[in-house]
Amino acid sequence: MRGIDRAIEAAGGVVAMAKAVGVAHQVVTRWKKNGYVPAKRVAAVSALFNVSARDLMDPRLVELASDTVGE
Repeated sequence: MRGIDRAIEAAGGVVAMAKAVGVAHQVVTRWKKNGYVPAKRVAAVSALFNVSARDLMDPRLVELASDTVGE
């Protein structure tokens, strides 16, 4: 299960998550469709729903960060 799906489940659904984060439910639906949370919302969603920030992020950003670690 993807991080966004785990966060939505922990929140009690899309509408509940949207209210907790302070966005419209359509925004959370878009996150779900995309498969990740935008970088500027990752920390809040991670803290609220106890899902790893890495699991919530755009996989391309995770990969980019992994490539630059240790340089």
